[in-house]
This record gives sequence, C-alpha cells and structure tokens, in this order.
Amino acid sequence: MGALKVIPPLSITDSNLTSSNVPETDYGAWSSGTTYNLGDRVIVTTPNVHKIYESLQASNSNKPPATNPTWWIEVSATNRWKMFDLSNSTATQNTDSIVVTITPSRVINGVTLIGLVAQSVRIKLTDPVDGIVYDKTTNLNNNGNVNNWYNYFFDPISRRTVLVATDLPAYGSAVLEITITNTGGTAECATCVVGSIKYIGEGIELGASVGIQDYSRKEIDDWGNYQLVKRNYSKRAKFSMAVLNTQIDALQELLASLRATPCVWIGDNNYASTVIYGFYKDFDVVINYHTVSDCNLELEGLT
Repeated sequence: MGALKVIPPLSITDSNLTSSNVPETDYGAWSSGTTYNLGDRVIVTTPNVHKIYESLQASNSNKPPATNPTWWIEVSATNRWKMFDLSNSTATQNTDSIVVTITPSRVINGVTLIGLVAQSVRIKLTDPVDGIVYDKTTNLNNNGNVNNWYNYFFDPISRRTVLVATDLPAYGSAVLEITITNTGGTAECATCVVGSIKYIGEGIELGASVGIQDYSRKEIDDWGNYQLVKRNYSKRAKFSMAVLNTQIDALQELLASLRATPCVWIGDNNYASTVIYGFYKDFDVVINYHTVSDCNLELEGLT
C-alpha cells in the first residue's frame, strides 16, 4: 500500500451545486396557510436548507418547521441533497441516472462515491480554458467473487458500491460533472465527497486490519431461540505507517483540524474495504528513530 490518503469534504451548497437532474418534489412545500395532520410531511427549501419534516401533532398550522420542534421533526435531507448530507444512511435515488454538476471554485483532485446502486459512473472535469481535462467512465461490475466457471455463468451479477477517483488534475476553475447510470432501474448514491487529497505517512505497513461494527440486535430468549433484527453497521480500520520526523508537527496539526469531522480515508484505491467514510477514533506517533517515527491510526466509519 502507498501513503494513507484523506479527503476532507468540500461543503456542497446552493452556490456550487450547479445542476442536478434529481427533482426536489419529495413532498409539498411547507405553507403557513395550510393545516397539517399528524404524520404529514413537507419539504423546506430555503438558501442552503433542503430538508424534509414530519408533523408531530394534528391541527398544525402556521408553525415553521425549523423553529417549532414540538410540532415538527426533521426527517432527512430532500432526495436531491441526500448524497451531500454527510450521512451514509440516506441515499439520493432517481430513475435511470443521477447527473450532478459541481463548480468547486478551487482545486479538487479526489472524488469518492459510496452506497452506489449503478452499472457505471462517469466523472468529467471541464476547464473553461483547456476544455475537458478528465473524462473517465468506470464499469461497476465486480468480478472479485467469481473464482470458477460455475460462478461466472450462474451467480447473479455483483456490482461495486464504492468508487474512488484520486487522479483528477489540478484545475482551480474547472467544473465537475458526475453521471451515475443504472439504465432500466433506479440509480442510487448515499454519499458523494469531493475535495483535495491530503497524504499521511510514507506508506501503510503490512498488518493493516479492516472490519465492521454490527449494530444488529441479536438476543436469545428463555427457550434458546435467537431474535435477530438486522440494523446498520459501520466500517473500521487500523493502519500503521512510517512518518518522517520532520512531518510530525504538520501531521498532528492536520489531524487536530479533522477531529470529529467525517472525511474519506483511503488505504488503497483497489480495496473498497480500506475506504472508510468517517472519523479517526485515535492516533499516536511513537518517535522510535532519529529520522523516522511510527504512526498508528484507528478509524471508525459512519453507519
């Protein structure tokens, strides 16, 4: 493995989400002149606010959802904005394809898509002077579990759910277009993170570990029968790497700035299991030598 990569997310707002083919018509827009019943849902779309609310009471009239928590509960972002809400548990969905255009107005060289349901993904970067400077389409068919001819012919098609692109050229004025295609079905994306890549260490050492934390309920009753309720899970990873002593202070400042901040951590682009969207739980640097030290980093993903 090479150096550990981390992508702090660029905040996607009304100003830089130039376009989207996903309609924002989940529910009717909240209106002060409408009386809502218990369980009714509305959307609120004001500058940089795109949320779904549910009424908690009957006879709910002229009470703005954002400022009346006893009358309304926030459900989620609207469908268009779920892929940008920094949560893995909600997903933007659209028939056949999701096409978004982002104008970052700064250099971005990393794109990560998580929770994909799609056949392919196209990432295109267009500079106003040089034109198209990056255009790559990735087929998401996953052949990693095909190890014999029987599986090749009879197993259902498996597709990757995570896509990482870390080779975008550095253009500060370029426009990013992402096309997620699932022709004949519903295209989905839970999380879209774009940003500028930071590199940590000289290379991840052998012995890295990856896994999940399962939040499903597994209980046994008085007769020995298990009650199983499937729930969300989060990914975990532990990486050790060498760090030059001249970089220790800069590394500590970087990680301190990213505390309690969901980021994309990439151990290896070729292994989705080493791609964690979450935060670092703990890190330490052991100064063992005059020029090189050992850094240990524990990561915990969002559900």
